[in-house]
Formats: sequence, structure tokens, C-alpha cells
Amino acid sequence: MAKKALITFFLIVLGGIYVYHFNLTRSECVPIQGLFVRWGDYEREENIKTALQNIRVYSPEDYNRICTRASSIHITSFENQLVPFVSPDARGTYTPDRSNLAVKGIIIIDRDATDGSMVGLERTLVHEACHALLIQESADFSEEPCYSRDSEYFDLRPKELTEPKKAEPEKSLEQKSAELIEQTGEKSHTYCSLKEQNAPVAQGDCVFINYITESKQMCASVFLKQGGIKAVEQEVCGEVGAVDYRSISFELEYPENAQESDKYQFGFSPRDLE
Repeated sequence: MAKKALITFFLIVLGGIYVYHFNLTRSECVPIQGLFVRWGDYEREENIKTALQNIRVYSPEDYNRICTRASSIHITSFENQLVPFVSPDARGTYTPDRSNLAVKGIIIIDRDATDGSMVGLERTLVHEACHALLIQESADFSEEPCYSRDSEYFDLRPKELTEPKKAEPEKSLEQKSAELIEQTGEKSHTYCSLKEQNAPVAQGDCVFINYITESKQMCASVFLKQGGIKAVEQEVCGEVGAVDYRSISFELEYPENAQESDKYQFGFSPRDLE
């Protein structure tokens, strides 16, 4: 009898958790999905919900883009990928439907991004929604327009939600730098991705973002690997201005004996020259 009561109690608890989780994920314009068995994901889902509400206030255009261009928002840990499809350093990614790029895809957010600053999470959602728009409308996988869009959102968003927007004098370079470093926890950021992955050449671009008040040389190693072994590697470098970003295109030639390009995995590694 006691065993039956205990089983009933656990079923009620699990049922309550499921109902809470279902209501939480359906409380915005797109479903937000973490892992049912991962308790911390409930709080992360709430963080994404708050970020979406903020975006709706400060940029209805970006909010509508998220709602109409994404089928759902998933929470994951990129560093724990069994089959790497995105850099472990990424904050988010947009995964299109490869059978039809014009239909809604999935926005995937890294757990570290949901645990970081709210502004950073909002920018990641805006950035990935930008990719959704470009890919669905013109099969464009470019990074630069979306870094530009999330930077515009950062400039648009007030610091405090409770304060009305006021006309403020333009911030100095030092102020912009200090704010960006505080928000991101980084002095620079590098992200590289592929636009085309068809043999004989894989094409992509690297976006280098410099948050400090001096220009600097930034580099990244981009590579194709198979079975954990790098088959092709190339260094991409460029001078980036103070508190600015730069996009640089690259091409990686597949090995001569490569038959199927999808057997190779793309990766990149930022190179710190400081």
C-alpha cells in the first residue's frame, strides 16, 4: 500500500513538472525548449522569455522576425556536441530546414548565453533571427549583416527597462568600449562560418569584433577535418579598427581525393595575437 502511494506521489510530482514546463515553453510566440530532466533549463527558459519581452518593447521588428521566422527556440550546450555542427564558442545558431530553406527553422541558444547578461541574450536572439530572414528569403548565410543588426539593437536598447528613452549625447569611444567589455566579458570576439560547403571549394567568412579602443590584428585558423584529423587548414587575418568589426571571406579547397564534402567537418580556432 505504501509503495502504491509513493508511486502515485511521484507521478503527481512529475505530472506537475510537465504541466509547468509545457505552459512555460508555450508562453511566448514560439515554443522554448530545454531538457525536461535538466532543472536549470526552467530558469533558462524564463530568461529567454524575458529577453523576448524586452525585444518586443525595444524592437518590434526584431520580435516579429523571431516569431515568424523560427519554429522554436532550443537550449543546448555546444561544447557537448556528439557530432560537432557549430563552434563550441558560439552563443547561438540558426538551423534551417535543409530540404526547404524557405520554411521556418530552429534557433538554438547555448546554455552559457542564457546564463550571461540579458542584453547579450537579446542580441543573440536578434542575430539568429537575422540569419533566419536572410536564409529563408535569399539563401544567404552571410555573418556580417547579422553582426551589424545585433549591434544596431545594442545601440537602440536603453540600459534600464524602467527608464523612458531619452536623447543622450553620443558616447565616447572609451565609454562604448567599457560597456561592450562589461556586457560580453571579452575584449574581442571571433566567429567563422561556412556559406557554401560544396566540393571542390568550401566558402565562408570570419567576423572579427574588436571591443578595445585601439585597432588590432585579429586572426583565426579555419579548417576542414575528417575523423578528428585536419585535412585542410588556413589562417585568416585582418586589421580591425577600434570598437569596430570586420568580415573577411575565405575559401578552403577540399583534398583532391575528396568525394563527398559532407564527410568533412568545418571548424575554426581564434588566434590571440596579444
